[in-house]
Amino acid sequence: MRARLLGGAGALALSLCGAALAQSNSLIITQTGTGDNATLLQGEAGNQSTITQTANTTTATVNQGGSGDVSDIIQNGSGNTAMVTQNMP
Repeated sequence: MRARLLGGAGALALSLCGAALAQSNSLIITQTGTGDNATLLQGEAGNQSTITQTANTTTATVNQGGSGDVSDIIQNGSGNTAMVTQNMP
């Protein structure tokens, strides 16, 4: 599954895919400007995520539960918070 979300407001993306439904997960969230907020949860498969938020009140949370798990979070300026948890039990 591949999704791309672009926006200055909050973004919530849930990618819950079992191996039987999809062989690959990927998500790119890019936000610029006020309020910023992103949450990502991906189930088993190829897993990959990129969240880039520049400036203002940024928050990013990524949980990837199994398989390929790769994640990039880049937040520049303001209220930065980031949390990444991979291969959850």
